[in-house]
Formats: sequence, structure tokens, C-alpha cells
Amino acid sequence: MPVIAPRQWRNTLLKLTQLSDGQVRWIGVLAMVLGIIIIQVNR
Repeated sequence: MPVIAPRQWRNTLLKLTQLSDGQVRWIGVLAMVLGIIIIQVNR
């Protein structure tokens, strides 16, 4: 949360910018799969 910990938020964003395109894609795929699983569990 940027309001609570702005320095940590900035450091996290800087680390994300250093990831390769492939790593960013995998993070996106995993986030979508996790979201689908959460939706299915809550039904």
C-alpha cells in the first residue's frame, strides 16, 4: 500500500521494472490462474 509504506512500494516497483518480459508474463499468467481459482472456490 503506497500510503502506508511508500518507500517499500517504490522499491518493489523498481524491482519489477528489472524483470524480463518473460518473467512479467509468467507473473501475469499466475495471477490470472490464482484469480480463477479464488472465484471458483468462492462459488
